Amino acid sequence: MEDNSSTFYKGVCQLNYEQNVYDAIAILPHLHTGLDVNVKFTGVQDFEYTPECIIFDLLNIPLYHGWLVDPQAQETVKSLGNLGYNQLVENIVINKDSTDSELFSRVVPTQGYYREFALFP
Repeated sequence: MEDNSSTFYKGVCQLNYEQNVYDAIAILPHLHTGLDVNVKFTGVQDFEYTPECIIFDLLNIPLYHGWLVDPQAQETVKSLGNLGYNQLVENIVINKDSTDSELFSRVVPTQGYYREFALFP
């Protein structure tokens, strides 16, 4: 029984690997226009998964970014939470005109962060 489950597991892993290689090859022709990654602000290796990440995973190449929040800026750290770039921009756009003071307080430090780095108008 153990041999069968081990063989099955290896087969599933092989199929998963082959699918990942296929997906990576499909992405390669599009990379001349850029790499779509969605950073998270919690660490240099924190990203929300995008299909382009599979290339780095397959080649065992670590991917890093420098979009970090100063840990002393507690209000900004709290407002960002575990959001990725795309989620954050979405929240800003949706909530920027809100009259709800709680929503407004979550958006304001975020807009300041983006303005500081010229990432959002």
